[in-house]
Amino acid sequence: ASTKADAVELMLQLPKLPLFPVFHNVQCISDELCARLTDGPVHLGICKGLSEHWQKALARCGRLRSLTPSLASGLDSYGSQLFKALGISSPNRTQVAKAALELQLQLPPCTEASPSEVEACW
Repeated sequence: ASTKADAVELMLQLPKLPLFPVFHNVQCISDELCARLTDGPVHLGICKGLSEHWQKALARCGRLRSLTPSLASGLDSYGSQLFKALGISSPNRTQVAKAALELQLQLPPCTEASPSEVEACW
């Protein structure tokens, strides 16, 4: 019985652990940061129907937390089931628009944005 309780306790800790490699660094697209689910949504893949280039720009600015392609493409059926249970899925149009709007609102007025921030906003 304690083994089951330990397993449940471990599963409850997953959202608090920095386990999910996402694109993050503004200067370099290949830099990764391990994200926690408790810090906000983590996405698997991209939103169909919206520009992949734009979504990657939002990911580089840290506004759209998307899993690295190597992790997303390397999932087996158990990994896919775990991600589904944890609420990790492709972003929808509303989530992408919210990420872009949050980026625009955080930029101080009358200051020049970095090229990656400008790219992500449009």
